[in-house]
This record gives sequence, C-alpha cells and structure tokens, in this order.
Amino acid sequence: MGRISEILRKLAEEAVEGTDMFVVGVHPNSTETLIRIHIDADSGLNMKRLGEVSRAISRRVDELDTGEQQFTMEVSSPGAEKPLTMLRQLPKHLGRKLDILKVDGERLIAVFKALEAETLELEIPSEKKGRPGTPAVLAWSDIKELRVHIGK
Repeated sequence: MGRISEILRKLAEEAVEGTDMFVVGVHPNSTETLIRIHIDADSGLNMKRLGEVSRAISRRVDELDTGEQQFTMEVSSPGAEKPLTMLRQLPKHLGRKLDILKVDGERLIAVFKALEAETLELEIPSEKKGRPGTPAVLAWSDIKELRVHIGK
C-alpha cells in the first residue's frame, strides 16, 4: 500500500473510533489516484453514517500534507457481493446462507448458525426437501473466501 493509502487508512480508523463501525479495507488503484475505503458496522450502515465518516476523513486530509498527488477517495460499505474478510463482519449474518470456499478448494453453501471464538457453526441444507440439514463446524483459518449467499 502506498503512502496516501496508509494515511487514509489511519484517518479512517480514527474517524470510526468509539463507534460500532470499523475499517474493512483500503483499496487503491495502481497509481493511488482512486482510493476506496470500505467501512462496515456491527449494527449496519446507512448513507448518513458513511457520509459522516467521509467528511471526517476529508477534513483531516485537508489539514495534512499529502504531497502534490491528486486522488479521489470513495467511502462505502463493501457491498453484498464482496467477500467477508473479518470475523467481526459475521454476527449480523446469523441465520443467513453463506457461500464458502475452503482452503482445500471445497465449495459449500451453509446456513450460519453461530460463531464461537474463531469457529463457525453451520448447517448444510439437506438435498431432500423437508429433511433437517447436517450440522458442521468450520474454523475461520480453513476458509479461503466467504460471501453472503445471494439467491435461493
């Protein structure tokens, strides 16, 4: 990550300090002319909250020396289509189906039932309608990619 991105990450973390919001990632393009800051929250986000974070970061950027480089900053939630990359993102998805890619390459869709430390408790739906699903547990370290399942 470049110098501008590192400054923006620090400012974003300061902007959400003391709230239930947190920085999921800072994603610059190759020349740092566009930098996307992804914010999430334990209780969910709305445009007002994201706007407050964006304005807080912008005020601080204006006070700092970021050099001559011009850049555009976008502050948003990661979006439903993006992978979940932090354990902290999981609790609000209890009861939802997750698309999981394990580090061993296996893919599965399972209902998220609980989170204990760094272990997900899941239910793999039965292929037979009306039958109960199969309980499963999966360590966070065994997950390569995790997304909220969109669709049936």
